[in-house]
Amino acid sequence: MWYLRFPRGVSLLTNPFRTDAKIIHIDLDPYEIAKSHPVTLGLLSDPKLTLKALADAVTDLATPAQREAAAQRADAIGAANRRELAEARARDEGEMNAVPLRVAAFAAELARHLPQDAILFDESLTHFPELTRWLPPHASGSFSRRLAARSASVCPARSASSWRTRNGRC
Repeated sequence: MWYLRFPRGVSLLTNPFRTDAKIIHIDLDPYEIAKSHPVTLGLLSDPKLTLKALADAVTDLATPAQREAAAQRADAIGAANRRELAEARARDEGEMNAVPLRVAAFAAELARHLPQDAILFDESLTHFPELTRWLPPHASGSFSRRLAARSASVCPARSASSWRTRNGRC
């Protein structure tokens, strides 16, 4: 099950889902439902509460064999995700000193300097994978753990080891 919310102003030229996929879009704003892509079912509801209720219902109705199969799938997916993360980070490490500066290098350095309770606000569509490789969510229900708000951006200074904060632009 995927829950995607595309940023305002972004329209997709093609449907991001397989043609045989059944898409359920849950949103508090009726305008957003099916705005960016076709859906099988649109639900006007609080996504957090609705997804919890659906997860609880699926858990309650699952047989022991289904629960075991789900646990095995989760273990396999988790192992594949950890492997892909390690491979991507290794590729990033090989480009840390590249010029021009790569987003992964910036994100890795930023991760070393931000406090654990910061939150990342990212409006980009193109650099989300690099950012989440180095600044992953760490708490259940959180989107990410770091904050670099547009009004107080963290920007690299001339040396890689020093950082400064400027209001507005980098």
